[in-house]
Order: sequence, then C-alpha cells, then structure tokens
Amino acid sequence: MDVRLDCLMQLPHLRKLTMDGIRWTRERLTELKQLSQLRDLHILIWTSNLTSTELIQFYQPPHSMQLERIYLRHLNVDEPVMRALLHMPTLTELDPQSLLPPAWPLLPQLPALRRLTVRFYSELTVSDTRC
Repeated sequence: MDVRLDCLMQLPHLRKLTMDGIRWTRERLTELKQLSQLRDLHILIWTSNLTSTELIQFYQPPHSMQLERIYLRHLNVDEPVMRALLHMPTLTELDPQSLLPPAWPLLPQLPALRRLTVRFYSELTVSDTRC
C-alpha cells in the first residue's frame, strides 16, 4: 500500500494514526516524525517491511513528536528498540508484540509509562527481569 504522507502532513492536528502494510522508507519515517500533534501511533507491520533498525531511527531525535501511546503489532521489542523508545518521555502506553528479556530492565526509564501490554514472550527468569 502506498500512503500519501504529504497529505498527512497537511493535517496539523492529527493525534491518532494507524498504519498497516505500508512500504516504509527512511524518507517516509522522517516525514512522519514531523507530526508534532501525533499522540497515538499504531503500526501494524504484519505485511510491512519496517525493521527494528528503521524503528530505532524513527524514535531517536530529532523529532517533534510527543507520543503517548505506541502500538507495535507483530514487532518484538529488544534492547536497542527499547533504548530508542527512551527518547519518548511522554510515553504512557506501550503495546508491543512482545518484550524480549534484555528490554525489561529499561522499562523503569520510561517515566510516564502507565500501561504495558505484552502478548507473547519467552519464559523469563527472575534474573531476566531485574530492574
């Protein structure tokens, strides 16, 4: 699916965006970072080409986003992705496919996080989740 991000940029008050099956490029992610009023982002990547590396670049500054809710369907959040999410201090809700054990200790560094949903995860031991 091809999305006209230039049209989205003309919606200055857009607060919630759900995208599925998008052909992601670095340029598209850079454009999306300019949606300063965006608070709720749902990325359904079952049929998308979005990689963890691109997602990390998306969350890292510079950006004008103040995301509060991030829904990452079908994406496992590992330590590098979680470190990139730390650049979202307004994040109150995180809903990934799963959180891999190395990402768990970084959760306390998301100061506004109030809700966490995890659907699938490998069996964790106490040492995996120490914060």
